[in-house]
Amino acid sequence: MGNPLDDLKPSLKKCYYCKKQNSLEESHKIRYKCSCDSCSNRKVFICNKCYEAKTQFSRSGNEVIDKFIMETLMMKCMGKWNLFLM
Repeated sequence: MGNPLDDLKPSLKKCYYCKKQNSLEESHKIRYKCSCDSCSNRKVFICNKCYEAKTQFSRSGNEVIDKFIMETLMMKCMGKWNLFLM
C-alpha cells in the first residue's frame, strides 16, 4: 500500500506558459489546440496568474497590437516585468 504521507502532499503540475510548479487546486485545465491528432487530445495546465492574464485580454483585430499586449501580459505573469522595463 501507499504511504499515507503521500496523500498529504499536494500534487504539482507545471504551468504550460510560465513553467512553474503549481498545485492542482491552483491550476486550470485547458485543451491544447493543435492541428495534429496526438496534440489535440492533450490537456495542459495553466496557473491562476497566467489564466487571468489570458482571460482578461480581448482581441482588437490588429495582430501586431494583440501580440504585443499578450506578450506584455504574459511577461507580467511570469514575473519578468521588472527585467523588461530596465
